Amino acid sequence: MQRAYLLLGGGDILAVVKALLDMKGPNAILPCRACNIQGIRPAAATRGEERPKTHYIPLRRPPAYPPPKKYNPSNLPLRTHAKFMQQARAVDRASTKTEWDLLAKRYGIKGTPILTQVSSLDFPTSFPPDMMHIVRNLIPLLIDHYTGDFKGLDRGNGSYELPAHVWEAIGLAAVEAGDTTPSAFGRRVPNIASARGQFTAESWFVWTTLFAPELLHKRFAKAEYYNHFSRLVKLINLCLKFSITKAELAEIRSGFIKWVEDYERYCRAILCLRLVDANAHRPKAPIQDIPVTAFARLEKVFTIELRPCQHLDAWLGSDSCSTLVLALVTPCKSRADPQTDIHHYKKYRTPEVIDAQCIQSVVGRIFSRGQWAIIDRNADLARAQFHVIGDDD
Repeated sequence: MQRAYLLLGGGDILAVVKALLDMKGPNAILPCRACNIQGIRPAAATRGEERPKTHYIPLRRPPAYPPPKKYNPSNLPLRTHAKFMQQARAVDRASTKTEWDLLAKRYGIKGTPILTQVSSLDFPTSFPPDMMHIVRNLIPLLIDHYTGDFKGLDRGNGSYELPAHVWEAIGLAAVEAGDTTPSAFGRRVPNIASARGQFTAESWFVWTTLFAPELLHKRFAKAEYYNHFSRLVKLINLCLKFSITKAELAEIRSGFIKWVEDYERYCRAILCLRLVDANAHRPKAPIQDIPVTAFARLEKVFTIELRPCQHLDAWLGSDSCSTLVLALVTPCKSRADPQTDIHHYKKYRTPEVIDAQCIQSVVGRIFSRGQWAIIDRNADLARAQFHVIGDDD
């Protein structure tokens, strides 16, 4: 007899936390489903003003707040299955509504989830956050920071806000890039400056990993803010790999820890690959083939049927008759940015004919600030990929 064991559960953050885990949710004093980090409420901006009800969970606590002064992100107070069940049962046994409110507030748990009847599940480890919802919730918050619209808070002593006209240009460039980006890369994105409400999870992935690395480059007053964003994109791409090595797993862990710490410090928010001879200009030097990135516009494809040759057949030991596929391409005069490795171009070179096997992949392009930027999914800062599955697949 075959048996199936349920090991993992997932979904929308609120759905998982409230429906599957029976917890109070993201705005609770203990908002995290994975650890016991405690949220804090900011003080009122002015005397007599109502104190904000939103809880925040900074690693470093402002003065006059309860301890600890700082949480160690590499050693957070994690929830365990045994402790989770103990606290959930304590809430169940509350004899009065007042006691129930007190315990639920203290633990962030409203009672014993019905799925605890499934013995193969571990609470809360069996319910990890998924990358789609992380990106869908995180990137809009970053945009709120960049546009000066983060929950009514100012930018503190940071300088990461971008003027409205910059966002308008960024939004328009991403919309127009839909004409020059392969549909296989994802659906067209709405205008992020005027139609953010139309963004889906796919839109956020496409905008973040394909367009934003170019459109946000050199937009901030300080390069550290762009570097911070690009590190996030690289971490997202690492998480989306089909296989992850132990070294990459360690890089993801340490990378997100550093990213969150820098976030608090910054915000203060209480393609074609070819082999070319590197020594072609030195005739007497040994041949040294190195991979270089070359982008070109495909013009035409030619097929040539080669006739059999008896002398060639005897030399090769096989039938020399075959089909040769050539491609007429117009290379771009592209140059890679040393910081982002994003290639830019304004003009083309003389057309040339190449072996079609030299073509490795299709790329897109986005027009930004007077030049074209290549959108290459083989690069570190561009990796989003979506497939539409039909009824017959």
